[in-house]
Amino acid sequence: SGAMLPSGGNIILDGQNVTTSTTVRKRIGTLFEEDLLYERQTAQRNLDFYCQLHNLPKSCSGEMLKQIGLSDQAQKPVSKLAPNAQRRLAFIRVVMGQHALLLLDQPTLRTDLDTQALFARLIISAAAEGASVLIADEDLSWASKCCTRVVELEDGHITNRYSLETGKTGISAPERLVPFKVPARKDDRI
Repeated sequence: SGAMLPSGGNIILDGQNVTTSTTVRKRIGTLFEEDLLYERQTAQRNLDFYCQLHNLPKSCSGEMLKQIGLSDQAQKPVSKLAPNAQRRLAFIRVVMGQHALLLLDQPTLRTDLDTQALFARLIISAAAEGASVLIADEDLSWASKCCTRVVELEDGHITNRYSLETGKTGISAPERLVPFKVPARKDDRI
């Protein structure tokens, strides 16, 4: 997102160099593998602070908490929220900025199926509003729900690229790219 200088080449967004233009960098929203929330602050205060940084109305934070199903936990410190709720909070913080480009690294880490479905809907909504979305994820069965194109990288080089069929039910990704998942059973204990 322009925080570090590239080792080579240029990063251009809407005709402007990301590394030299702070205006362009503000148009990029990034979700890292780690949630990077203020753990001693409440969920509400985390979003209020983000609103303040990005000149968004404070009322926006309440609306976003409601949208991700955390309005009842708005006054809880982030450290007391379940990992799934923390991920929802980190995700909505990125989406609420109405960025031109969203960079999402492993967005479904520490999430349940309902949260994954919510994230897919929010990504589709952001794309429909004009945002470009780049997702780095290993689970292409989930990513195929909200992505139209896949680019495979290995050692920093493109090894394959293809389009996913939209409107197709089931897994669109090649079988070798779909992780094996074992459904939980009632009798299983960890």
